[in-house]
Amino acid sequence: MPKRMVAESLGNTCSAHSVRLGLQFKAAPFLCFYGYTGGVVAIWKVLLMIRKAIKSDCLDLAALSLQVWLQTYATEGMRAQISHYALSTFTESHFQELLNNSLCELWVYIINEHLVGFISVDLKSTFNGEAYGYEVTTLYVSEHFQGQGIGKKLLSEIETQLGAPYWLSTWVNNHQAINFYRNLGFEIVGELNFNLDGELHRNYVFSNASA
Repeated sequence: MPKRMVAESLGNTCSAHSVRLGLQFKAAPFLCFYGYTGGVVAIWKVLLMIRKAIKSDCLDLAALSLQVWLQTYATEGMRAQISHYALSTFTESHFQELLNNSLCELWVYIINEHLVGFISVDLKSTFNGEAYGYEVTTLYVSEHFQGQGIGKKLLSEIETQLGAPYWLSTWVNNHQAINFYRNLGFEIVGELNFNLDGELHRNYVFSNASA
């Protein structure tokens, strides 16, 4: 293992491959890591990128959604309602349908060509009128990459692209998410129920309308 490692930002750079594909994205900086051991310098270059989701992302979006949703909600193990909802909802075709919906937006966070997080938006969905703007329907980050500011960057990206305010909901027992939104200045503006195969689960509704 390297005895010392430092990181250097190399500026706002994107890959030529992405440019050739004509993808719409916002590239975060390259991070270049230097490790020193036994007089030998090892260098790792990490490309961070936020861009709009494309069709080839849909399988990864489905897999990541399964991972995050089950980690969050299946805290006591599996049962029929949880398994049925997860396996019937988070499918490749589900995300393909979202991409084909002009009222939905999906943005992904990529690290070295691996999808590690995403945010989805429903531009038509409102809560108690239009005062709280559009809905952020999903904000998921892989458990292996949580705590690195990825969720905050994805929220910042949709604000840049679509403006504010917006609203979102989270399970009342998802304390990690509740603390995350409160730390960003979001306020609870109401509640709604999530229907899990006939079971109603309370959700807080957050908005940044007054942030």
